[in-house]
Amino acid sequence: QPPSSAFFTSGAVTREIGAAIKTKRGPHVVVYRSTILPGTTDEQLVPLLVESTGRRIGDGLDVVYNPEFLREGSSIADFHAPPYTIVGSPTPRGYEVMDEM
Repeated sequence: QPPSSAFFTSGAVTREIGAAIKTKRGPHVVVYRSTILPGTTDEQLVPLLVESTGRRIGDGLDVVYNPEFLREGSSIADFHAPPYTIVGSPTPRGYEVMDEM
């Protein structure tokens, strides 16, 4: 399946984040807060992040997806004060970091 159009922007950002993490010590958690299509994070961005960092998920690298729910007409207000927050992570560490935030 070809990459989604959001991948070209999100993919470039993910490469930059991965390159920065690769030069750093210690564990990192990357949080994607976006309106990207379901599946884009797991199928396209996480593999790119793993490749660009040289790390594995759960071994010094964790990922969280925090989808945005923006309603037309109130998107700015929704961004600053979302009516609810949903997060997903393949690892317990991702949830722990989000709980701390």
